[in-house]
Amino acid sequence: MKAVFAQADPMRPDIEDGGKGWVLIDDSGPLLVWGVGGAALELHHEARGRQQGLEQGLKTGELELTIRLLQRRCGGLTPSQEARIRALPLPQLEALAEALLDFQAAADLEAWLATS
Repeated sequence: MKAVFAQADPMRPDIEDGGKGWVLIDDSGPLLVWGVGGAALELHHEARGRQQGLEQGLKTGELELTIRLLQRRCGGLTPSQEARIRALPLPQLEALAEALLDFQAAADLEAWLATS
């Protein structure tokens, strides 16, 4: 996220900021914040929290699908295997999701976990 200096918005006479403000820009586009101090900080934290929530939701969805596919492909997972899979960071989880397409047995999963 980056901050860019901006002029006051004439459509927002309720904001008394001396004619200065900030435009915060993140991956989802510009987020307009007028004024300085707490308002900008709160919006920054809100946007950061939203991004973290999206990332966690993506990982949770990929994790649950990967576990279901592994159970179908390799049979039941041991508690140890499931715990190790749940601890994987998202890039490794995505790699496992692709690799499992080539698995033939539970031994393939164990070999993958041992090397990753």
